[in-house]
Amino acid sequence: MRIVPSPACWAVLLLLVLSAAGNLALVYNPGRAQTVRTQLKNFLHQTEEAKFERELPELSAYFSQKSFANQTEKIDFAREWVASSSVHDDRYDASKPPTPTELLRKLFVASQGKASKPGLTCGPRALLLERIFLAWGLRVRLVSIFFVNALPDEIGSHTYLEVLNPDNDRWEAVDPDNNLYYTDEAGRRLSTLEISARSKDKVIPVRDAGRRGRQLLRDDYFRFPEAYKHVSIREIGGSAAVYLKDGFYDPARVFKKNGCTLPQFFAGQKNLILY
Repeated sequence: MRIVPSPACWAVLLLLVLSAAGNLALVYNPGRAQTVRTQLKNFLHQTEEAKFERELPELSAYFSQKSFANQTEKIDFAREWVASSSVHDDRYDASKPPTPTELLRKLFVASQGKASKPGLTCGPRALLLERIFLAWGLRVRLVSIFFVNALPDEIGSHTYLEVLNPDNDRWEAVDPDNNLYYTDEAGRRLSTLEISARSKDKVIPVRDAGRRGRQLLRDDYFRFPEAYKHVSIREIGGSAAVYLKDGFYDPARVFKKNGCTLPQFFAGQKNLILY
């Protein structure tokens, strides 16, 4: 009995052949590979920007009307806008979360004084700022800090962003929940791992770029006992990397609320980096 492939099978086969040919072409032409990556990045940016303008036209117009001297000023404005248009509220119902688009609409209405500010925790605030940064074509990483000594029965966490600042081509920590960024003594903005590598008196949490003064934090997540020993960093379109500071926790300790040990909490994590 002769089996005749269906048109769908031929289509899949043709797609595989073309894909393989394209991959070989990129291997033998690194310059072309870089061009393709740049084109893909531009396409994704255009897609995110167009989606933002389509779903949030009033907010998009509001941002477009602002004048910024540089990208750093623009980044600071977005962080301040998310923080000041909402309030931190641990009673946020994560089981029935609105979409980021719905939340951004609420923040915009609140920022215009037409409604009360929505209550959000660190995670939703970070995701909203992430949506804005992506629409602006910025590279963003979502960061989660896990601490194990501040809470007796659970693994605590805090979420914020890192953004690749085009002004200096450096990753910088941006925390919309605490409404701040971090600098060294010379005023250079720091990434998450750079903050961790410095002593507390060498890191300055900054809220107002004009004052550049140290801010008092209710929770200094980097300095909790046994804090900042476990950090997950995920860039959009990529997998997370978990940095685990060895020797600062009991691997056999079971956290009742989580029902597992810390190694079990990170079980299955492919990019686990000890430092």
